Parts: sequence; C-alpha cells; structure tokens
Amino acid sequence: MNRYLALGVGLTIASGCPAGRAAEAADINLIALYKRQVFVQSDSGPPAPRCSPYRVDAIVGLTGSNSITAAAVASPNGSQTALTVSEQREYLPRSWVSWTSGGFSNQEAMEAAWPNGKYTFFIFGATGRLVAPGLTLAGDAYPTNAPHIQNFVEAQAVDSAKDFTLRWDLLEGGTTNDLVFVTVRNAAEQVAVFSTSFLTVEGGLDGTATSIVIPAGTLAAGEDYDVYVRFDKVLERTQDIPGVAGLASYACGTHFNLKTSPAPTGS
Repeated sequence: MNRYLALGVGLTIASGCPAGRAAEAADINLIALYKRQVFVQSDSGPPAPRCSPYRVDAIVGLTGSNSITAAAVASPNGSQTALTVSEQREYLPRSWVSWTSGGFSNQEAMEAAWPNGKYTFFIFGATGRLVAPGLTLAGDAYPTNAPHIQNFVEAQAVDSAKDFTLRWDLLEGGTTNDLVFVTVRNAAEQVAVFSTSFLTVEGGLDGTATSIVIPAGTLAAGEDYDVYVRFDKVLERTQDIPGVAGLASYACGTHFNLKTSPAPTGS
C-alpha cells in the first residue's frame, strides 16, 4: 500500500564504517532529533501532562519516495534503531521516515534509555553512499511553558467554510531560532489534513509565532480533529552535508480536540 521502501528493518551498522560526507543532498534534505513532553488541553484552562509524557523522536526528510534505501539512528549508549514510515499518516508533507520511542512516565526513565549526547544518523542513499551525520542533545532545555490554546472554546464549533485562526500563548523566551509546529489530524482516521513545516522548510513557524490560519475548506463539516501544537527550543543547527539541514531540540507539545459545526440543512 505504501510506496515508500521498507527501511532499515534489522539494520546493523558496523563500527568504523566510513562516513561518506560527500553523499548527495539530492537524497535527503533534513535530519531532526528531539526529546519532548506531551500535554493535553481538555478545556480553556492550562494543559496537563499526558500519561507517560516523555518521548524521543528522530526524522529524516526525503526528497523522493525512493531517495534512500535504509536509515537508522545510533544513541550515545550504542543502541541502534531503524527509522520507518510508520508515522507518515500523522504529518504533512509525507516525505519523511521517522522513529518515535515509547512513552516514559518520567524524565529519569527516558534519560536512562536515551541519554544525552551525540546521536548518529546512518543513511543509505539511492546512490549507495553511506551518510553519517550527527546531532547532539545536552542539558535539559525544555520550553518553560507548554502550548496553551487561547481560543479553545471557539475551536469547538469551527465553521469549516471560513478561515479559522488558531491562537496560543507565546512561547516564553521564544526566538526566531526556535520552532512552533502545528498539525491537524482527522480524529477518526488519524490522517493529517493540515501541517506547518520545520523551520528549515518553507512555511515553518518560528518561536515568536502565536497563531496560524487554517484555510476555509481544509476541514470538513461536522467532524472531530486532533490538533497538536509543539514548541521546540532549538539547541543545534547543523549542515554537515551541504544542502541538508540538521535540527536538534527539546520540545513541549499539546494535543486538543477541535470540532467543526455540522453542514447547514435546507435549500
């Protein structure tokens, strides 16, 4: 069903493999690594931590459905994890392979399994070259505040035939180096209908943003949607491979339900 290749299942990278820094940017355009805390906002009040809220994510952005043949990420403790297409329904654009850890109930448990330090991405491009860029997470730089949706009540009766401006409280201390990411998924099918992009891609929101317009016609009438707004404090930006952006960050993200009004009846 999925046109992407099955990537990296059972992939093992031998230590000492050459890092082919001359690999083509035509194969990939982004590598990203972030640790995050997940929150839920169920009313107009402040968001609350989700059950087992701590997670780790790794992403490789592809330039085409067959632009890489395998990808994995190695943690500072030496463990290796293959990236897959399992999250592709959740975001737009869909030209990513990714991995998300299981949830951890506390930060200490997550750090024991996925410690701070340098994470190395092993990526086999369509040309056969091995790419081994790295990203480093250090310290404990989570955003001070999780996203809080200002117009939560308004978001419970959105007119899908009109533009809807989603608003949230400012990321405290947010700068143009930081990131705000928004994705909207159909609640029943968990398929993305609207997403912003990482800062490294045209259309991204930086850390000073407090709103986004969801255009008329994006949402269907009489539907429920899961909206996710994430703040990223960006620690590292790299370009080890010319033309390929690298982004390492700590994040806090908030899920909430958005509902659209039923379609008008009558003539």
